[in-house]
Parts: sequence; structure tokens; C-alpha cells
Amino acid sequence: MEVAIGELIEKGYEYPEKPKLSDYLNLFKIKTNFLLFLQGIAGTIPWEAIPYYLVEFFKKERELTVSQATTILLVFGVGNMIGTLVGGLIRQNLYTKSPKKVPIFTSLTTAAGAIFSIWTFTYTPKTYLLEC
Repeated sequence: MEVAIGELIEKGYEYPEKPKLSDYLNLFKIKTNFLLFLQGIAGTIPWEAIPYYLVEFFKKERELTVSQATTILLVFGVGNMIGTLVGGLIRQNLYTKSPKKVPIFTSLTTAAGAIFSIWTFTYTPKTYLLEC
């Protein structure tokens, strides 16, 4: 929680208005917001498709067993989770020191993530590494 908001809450301040549905709908009237929401919604679709199709992809295209393909999905998911947590901590530290460094770090880690994603789909694992 932000320090300033925490201080207001400690003093007993309450926001006098309750958010209404119309408040949220008004956000879409701002063209920039609308484009951001549209991009955000469309941008989540490929990431939701990966878990569904990754196992099938490795079964059919790489001729792996369901168990092996699921193991790759598990490693992919754990790596994503760890990368998100560690990246968030690093970004927060960078922001504290110099906010200008955050976009550079974010672009570099996004590019690295893309490289690992491409590698995940193009690399044919050795079956003896994935014995389950």
C-alpha cells in the first residue's frame, strides 16, 4: 500500500463515493483506454492457448509421450512463474534506483522470454532426458 494512502486510512479517511458500473463504462470513452483494453484482451489469447496446445504439439510434432509433453509444459510454467516473481523484484529495485532503467530491463527480459519460447517449440528433446 502506498504510504500516503496508508496514512489517510490510519486517520480514518473514507472515500465518500462508491464506484458505479457507469464509472467503469466511462473508461471506454477515452480512446487511448479503449485501445489499451483491446490490445490487452487480444494479447492474452495466445498465452491462454499455449497450455492447451503445447502438449498436443509435442505429442504430434515431436512424437513425445503425453507424460513427456506434460513435463515440458510443467517446466515452461514453473519457469514463467519464477521469471515473473524474480523479474518483479528486480524491476522494483531498479525502479527504486532509477525508473529510466525499468523499460530497458523489461525489453531485454521480454526478448529473452521470446527466445526461450521459440526454443521450446523448435528444440527436439532427447527422449532419455524426459523419461517419466
